[in-house]
Order: sequence, then structure tokens, then C-alpha cells
Amino acid sequence: MALIRCETCGKPAGMRQDYPHVHAATSTRRLMCGAPHCPRMATYAWLTDEEEEQYRRGKRSFRAQRYRVQVEVT
Repeated sequence: MALIRCETCGKPAGMRQDYPHVHAATSTRRLMCGAPHCPRMATYAWLTDEEEEQYRRGKRSFRAQRYRVQVEVT
């Protein structure tokens, strides 16, 4: 699952998985940053290596962690 963050919070840290790949994110819903206690709107989706491989093969829609929505990445 993609992690979504605002520009200020940036790369997720302290997670069980590593999320080294970042892409701009959009959704049909307004999504808040997934970082604890952050009130800003999410602008980026961070992907795992496996998700990045899917992205390179053409997948552009990923489920956002903490939300029941798909996030489009570019």
C-alpha cells in the first residue's frame, strides 16, 4: 500500500517496510497527509520496491494506507 505524505513531511521513516520511491499523487477525494498529527493535504505517494516495479510496468493506481481509496500516481 502506498503511503501518502505532504511536501513538508516527506519520506516516511520508522516503517516496517522501506518506501524509497516517490511520485505525485492525486485522488478523487481530498486526502490528508498520513504522517501522525499532520494537518496538511497529501501531495505525494511513496511506494515500496515492489510497487515501483508495478508502476514501471504501467500500473498507476495504488491503494493508500489508512484510506479506502485508490491514489493515482504520475
